[in-house]
Amino acid sequence: MVPRIIFMGTPAFAVPSLEALKKLSDAGKIDLVAVVTTPDKKVGRKQQLQATPVKEYALTMGVKIVETNKVSDPRIVEKLTEMQPDLMLVVAFGQILPESLIQLPPFGTFNIHGSLLPRHRGASPVQASILAGDSVGGISLQKMVYQLDAGDVCFERRFPLDGTETTHQLMGVLARLGRDMVVNDLSRIWEGTAEYTVQDESHVTFCGKIDKKSARLSPEIKDAILLDREVRAYYSWPLSWMMFEGKRLQIHQSIAYEDIVIPDTVALGEIFVQEEIPYISCLGATALQLVTVKLEGKGIQSGQEFAKAYLLSSSRP
Repeated sequence: MVPRIIFMGTPAFAVPSLEALKKLSDAGKIDLVAVVTTPDKKVGRKQQLQATPVKEYALTMGVKIVETNKVSDPRIVEKLTEMQPDLMLVVAFGQILPESLIQLPPFGTFNIHGSLLPRHRGASPVQASILAGDSVGGISLQKMVYQLDAGDVCFERRFPLDGTETTHQLMGVLARLGRDMVVNDLSRIWEGTAEYTVQDESHVTFCGKIDKKSARLSPEIKDAILLDREVRAYYSWPLSWMMFEGKRLQIHQSIAYEDIVIPDTVALGEIFVQEEIPYISCLGATALQLVTVKLEGKGIQSGQEFAKAYLLSSSRP
């Protein structure tokens, strides 16, 4: 059979999975009947309308596009129902699907999730993997149910984490793994050879949405290891930050140290300099080296450039 498939997605992370569906469609293995995404949004100072990355790619395909901010709207549900999909694939769509849509396709509605379920259910699994210091990362393809990321898992891809990854880097890796999963494994669902694993509820962890407030560093109550994870988890959005002389200082790259000698005169949370290298004094006599930073109103610069410009008395403006 040639299954009728509806795809739902929004950001760049979802595009490789849509590319994979196009490949299957071009080969005559599926019928991609529609792509569902969110409407164009006004961005930037000029407030110009900008399409989602998924829409931009879908436009090059000539596939039917459905735009909505509320997929649970009865009119949207009716429109998708009329398309009679055999399967729906959801990747970083950003909206909660009503149960009627989840149960609509005969083969089910599936979601590519950016963690190894049941770990890190929720909106920010990639960041959560970094924040938790996980040694293994991956993606899961789950058959959706009307409960947050609780469906049976049919496929997964995993790989080791070495503790230096950023969310920006991992998103690229996971997106490519998702694309490969769609190309190589998705057909097993309608062919009847997919195997499903019930999630172990005793191993469930959750993660919530991330905003700019989440990214404020708290060296007074966290050690450098945890803060370095935050810097990597929040790169390249929303970017970790702290206040410095009344201005916001973003930390783009850092290194955690547990064996550095911190002068007795340096208070927790204070930036100090050793051999022209800036550090933040953190909980537990640890220190976070500032490798790359951006001070509010200034450009991105190395930690040493920042130290010379703002911390060393002989060169302060």
